[in-house]
Amino acid sequence: MIGPSVRKLILFCLLTVFIQACSPELVRVDFSKHQTAEIKIPGKQGEVVDLYIDFDLEFDSLPDMVMEFEFYQGNLLLFKGGIDPLAVLSPEREFTEENGGGKIHWTCYGKLQGDFSPPADTLFTVRSTLVMNQAPGLKINKFELVLVR
Repeated sequence: MIGPSVRKLILFCLLTVFIQACSPELVRVDFSKHQTAEIKIPGKQGEVVDLYIDFDLEFDSLPDMVMEFEFYQGNLLLFKGGIDPLAVLSPEREFTEENGGGKIHWTCYGKLQGDFSPPADTLFTVRSTLVMNQAPGLKINKFELVLVR
């Protein structure tokens, strides 16, 4: 016989697995500590993978940033390009606050320009690099690229 606390634990684990299985997120890549990343994602022909950003920044003046991408199928380069990761097309969660002394705190999650449509059912490699200037007072609390189906 299973006790009530064990049943609750099993139910919690099953719900967690179910919620994660239903999540449209493929992967999150943290750029707050490293400026380059290489990830592998499963792709299905005809399916669209959207690019989202989730960040929490503090700065005196807005930094200039470019997120460079290379999409590969095996060793074959499919696409190469760059986008401004701060140019969020449709923010879903955004908060901006000016602290004393002109410092700005900006938190945002939203879709970026562009997407990726795999040309085949296979594993793809995405290489990404975050390039930015040394903006005065820049503090990166969180900076994640999110690939979403």
